[in-house]
Amino acid sequence: MGDRRKVGLILNNLGTALEALGRLEEARGHYQEAVTIARELGQRSSWSLRLSNLGLVCGLLGEVEAALAPLETAAATTRELADPLLEVAAELELVRLLRRRGSSPHELLPRARAVVRLATMAGARVDWVEAHCELGHLLLAGGMPASPVLAELRAALGAETLAALPEESAPARLLRAQSASERGAPLIAGECPEDLPERLRDR
Repeated sequence: MGDRRKVGLILNNLGTALEALGRLEEARGHYQEAVTIARELGQRSSWSLRLSNLGLVCGLLGEVEAALAPLETAAATTRELADPLLEVAAELELVRLLRRRGSSPHELLPRARAVVRLATMAGARVDWVEAHCELGHLLLAGGMPASPVLAELRAALGAETLAALPEESAPARLLRAQSASERGAPLIAGECPEDLPERLRDR
């Protein structure tokens, strides 16, 4: 059993490395094998993490429907295991995928606000920022201002830090989208955040 556990861990880590190299199909194959091993060994925590990774890479491949099931299962399992760091990562990506599938902003706003609260409780700073940005884009898409969200980001990060972030960062894209909204310009699809949560270490 010990060797089998190591094989599962190695497969998941290989999947993460291949994903970083852009070899997404290969990464998916490794994640699928790692998920199977964790399920067979009853490693619920590792199983949920690997399911989350599988869902994330399916999302990167543009296979939204294929991504939803593993992420839903991962979120539910981490909730049962009281693992908020993994839960917030899965829930955040679920909101993004549901938006891409065409769910309305008003339908997703309660879920996005719940992710913000969860990230706050978990102390997941990176996901907290990403969740706020996703919430801001949903507000704009629903015809509401994102200024309250930006105010929270400025308070947490500092106005100078927020203004100095790289153009491709989620907060910078939200700032541009809010500015466009104030000018009455249409929302640009590319300004919606597609960043993935940071990978968490398997165990």
